This record gives sequence, structure tokens and C-alpha cells, in this order.
Amino acid sequence: HGDSLGGLVGWKYFFTSDHHSPDYVEFAFQWAFATTAATIVSGSVAERCNPTAYLIFSLFITAFFYPVVAHWVWSPGGWLFEFDPPFKDFAGCAPVHMVGGVSGLMGAAIMGPRTGRFDLNGNPNPMPAHNLVLSTIGVGVLWYGWYGFNGGSVGNLTGGGIDVAAKSFATTTLSAAGAGLQVYTFETFMSGIRDLPPLLNGVIAGLVSITSCADSVDLYAAFLIGIVGATVYCFGYRAIL
Repeated sequence: HGDSLGGLVGWKYFFTSDHHSPDYVEFAFQWAFATTAATIVSGSVAERCNPTAYLIFSLFITAFFYPVVAHWVWSPGGWLFEFDPPFKDFAGCAPVHMVGGVSGLMGAAIMGPRTGRFDLNGNPNPMPAHNLVLSTIGVGVLWYGWYGFNGGSVGNLTGGGIDVAAKSFATTTLSAAGAGLQVYTFETFMSGIRDLPPLLNGVIAGLVSITSCADSVDLYAAFLIGIVGATVYCFGYRAIL
């Protein structure tokens, strides 16, 4: 935040310094978003990234990458914010999930696949989750936390804010449900096996897909957005493999 340098980066109020009325709630909220962008990368480089290297990378993504993109999107003066009509990202789909996802993709490309991921002919080997109970609990915690992620992005519950938050809860739920059903149905059709991990991955895809517009779309549109996001996921991970 603060004065913009060419629409690219904020140039004032570091650690809320020199601000006449520091917004500590906003500071804490943005801190949580920045750490989320960093944690997305951890899943992309699991089992093959040195912990020290990951800590150093986390410092860079939270101190430089995320704040810059967040300035583009949310700060007056940011080049995306100044679009007419303005670029809309309600809860951080671009600053959080795009930054984390692209960073994770680059990390995976540099580090290479996990041991045993491909056979001698280069064909991908199945790598099932080692504990479906923990996986399900983890997705459930993420889904629950997403209500704070999206609903909390309203900023306050006064002046109609509570209605916007409630709508965000509903659209978040429907997008996740639609995406989970889409991936489960698609993968069952493709493999002939009813399995839980595709459903869990679909739920995450739906949650990410609705983040930028959870406050503004109709409920049926939220369900369709989840389906579209899930379809992109189904073909996207196959393309990467």
C-alpha cells in the first residue's frame, strides 16, 4: 500500500510506519494472505526441497512477490487497480493463488519429479495418498478456513457487510461442491474406479475458482464456476504430466 511507484510497487508505509492511522487488522490479514501464498509452494516441492532453501524462498515470496502483486490489484495507483473498469479480485485469487501456483510450478519444474513418479519409459506411476483420513481432514480444514478467507475479505460486518459475507459463504460452498462432484464424476468415468482423492482435489479447485468473485456472482453461477475450475484441473494436471 502507500504511494505507488509507476503502478508497480508501493513506496510508503512499510510496517505501517509513517501512517497517520495504521490499520493493524488489514496488516494482519495481508500477513495471513502472504503466508498462504508461500504454503501453496510447499506442496509442489514436497519430499525434494531442502528445508533451508524453502525457508529462504518463503522469505522472498512473502517480502517481495506477494506484496508487489497485491499492490497491483488492491492499492489505488496499482496498474491493475487503475483499469477501467477496475480489475476485480475480491479475496486474492491472483495475489495469493496465482502467485503461489506459478511459483510452485516453477519450483517443481526446476527440482524435477518425485522419486518413483515415472517409470523407465517416462509414463507416470500412480502415487496414492498415504493416509486418506488425514487428507480428508486437511481438505475439511481448508474448506472451513476458506469461509474466513472469502467472507473475511469483506472487511467489516456493518453497512451491509454481513450480507456480503453471507453471500460469500454460500457461493464458496456451492463452487466447492460443484467442483468436487465434477472431478469425482469425470475421474470415475475415465478410470472406472470410484476414489476419494479426486473428490478432495476437486473441492480445492472449486474453492480457488470462486475466490475472486465470491461476493458478486449468483448462486447458480458459483456452482458453474466450480465445474469450470474442476474441468480445467482435470485436463491441466494431465497436461503437466
